Amino acid sequence: MPDKGVAEEHQDDRFDDLQQQVLKGMGKTYTPVVMALWKDPQNAGSLDYPDGYGQVTGPCGDTMQIWLRVRNDVIIDAKFWTDGCGPSIVCGSIITIMVKGKSLEAAVRIDQQMVLDELGGLPEESHHCALLAADALGAAIGCVRSELVAEKTKEVKHADI
Repeated sequence: MPDKGVAEEHQDDRFDDLQQQVLKGMGKTYTPVVMALWKDPQNAGSLDYPDGYGQVTGPCGDTMQIWLRVRNDVIIDAKFWTDGCGPSIVCGSIITIMVKGKSLEAAVRIDQQMVLDELGGLPEESHHCALLAADALGAAIGCVRSELVAEKTKEVKHADI
């Protein structure tokens, strides 16, 4: 395989310089937490056989999905997926970090403002991303609770037989 030509190497250097300038500019708008999760999102993906799943589509058209694994009413794992923008990815990432180890009762209280606070803020035009994540979490917890109710109902019916 031939070596890169001087022109290609120069083009790569210019691209790297441009990328660094963009990241530096973003660092003025976004907090270090946001930048870290944007560069390396945590908990992206799905769970096989989740105990709860929630999907919400916001007015902007972005969709957020959250999967939960729960044991003894405590969230032991959480994953997310979104087709949204960078702030949506960051909000999905932080909310899945926030819920791990929390009881369902504590997790259901996580709202838009708590997500924004955990991130150290987002520009106002991205606040809806935090709401999208909180709503998807609420839907996933609702799913867990309905499954728990169905399971308890099934247990009672079998006990009566």
